[in-house]
Amino acid sequence: MAFDCPCGGMVSLVEPKEHVQFQSQVEAMDESANMQRDFNAFIMSAKGETSTSGFQEWAEVEGVTLAIAITDIVGLTKLGGELRDESINEFQQLYFAQSRKLIDRYNGREIKAIGNRLMVAFKSMDVAMDYVMALQKDTGHPQIKIRAGIHIGPMHVEKSDVFGDTVNFAARVIEVINSNEVWVSDPAKDNITRFGTQHKGLDWQRHDGVTLKGVSGEFTLWSLKSARNRVFISYSHKDKKLFGEFKTMLAPAIQKEIIELWDDTKIKTGTDWRDEIKAAIAAAKVGVLLVSPDFLASDFIAKNELPPLLKAAKDEGVTIFWACLSSCLYRETEIEKYQAAHDVGRPLDTLTKAKRTVAMKEICNRLLQGVLNQ
Repeated sequence: MAFDCPCGGMVSLVEPKEHVQFQSQVEAMDESANMQRDFNAFIMSAKGETSTSGFQEWAEVEGVTLAIAITDIVGLTKLGGELRDESINEFQQLYFAQSRKLIDRYNGREIKAIGNRLMVAFKSMDVAMDYVMALQKDTGHPQIKIRAGIHIGPMHVEKSDVFGDTVNFAARVIEVINSNEVWVSDPAKDNITRFGTQHKGLDWQRHDGVTLKGVSGEFTLWSLKSARNRVFISYSHKDKKLFGEFKTMLAPAIQKEIIELWDDTKIKTGTDWRDEIKAAIAAAKVGVLLVSPDFLASDFIAKNELPPLLKAAKDEGVTIFWACLSSCLYRETEIEKYQAAHDVGRPLDTLTKAKRTVAMKEICNRLLQGVLNQ
């Protein structure tokens, strides 16, 4: 419905659709403003915590350089659209419980938690990296992905405002991260390069000219390039005995953390096994197939493990190692395209115990060389 306007035009009496869009834009702006207020309150509260006697006693040494790590859950809003409010709360509690477990392990000091964001102090950059990398590996639930930002600065009891600047900068670093990555400031990266003992070999990407909210100037930040570091083992439970021998042979490398081994015994009770397997394959550097008639006959392996693993090998460079546990029709499958880790004309179950041990050792040596040389 409309009427003629003296100006010569027509004026509609119908509620314009643009009003709805305008309303949604206003709501989005309000939400953004609320988030920014919460973030600023988080920083101010964290600054106050670092001025307490308890924090200063933990720091122990005047002028000591501390690393400030901030983590939060990536895509929580999107995740919230898929889950009920109580499920989101459960996810957050799992994430906080795992974070605090690791804080204790690495002798950190929790500064502040708000929403799903957690700020923690550590006494060295190496230990801060240990913490965030361990948390990325196990966030408390396979659907939880986290981002982390780290900055370092000296702790001065009489100049807490100086350390407050360190806290503020660390908080701003995480704001530029859009996915489940680890970013560090230029001083933090320099500390790793000069004084680090176990993280010097990490692969970093440099980002110049980065601007941070609330901090004047442009800065250089570094992001840790994602790397697959896991060995994924696919096997039939009916071959548990030979799988056990294989795992035992790799035990020294696992204990020294040369490799991280994943098999379906790592799936936690009550979690979605599909998500667990998907996450494990996404982090896999090498896929090991323990092939037998039972392996090839398994619908579970054929539908849930083999396709994504072989796709990762084709598209993302995951190395496939396979061993023939017993005679089978592997030539009728895609596995035939991949080179076996031993002479498949002599399946492992046809060998004496002593000869099988030697063969297992050779297979595992090739596996370790493949992992270390990538």
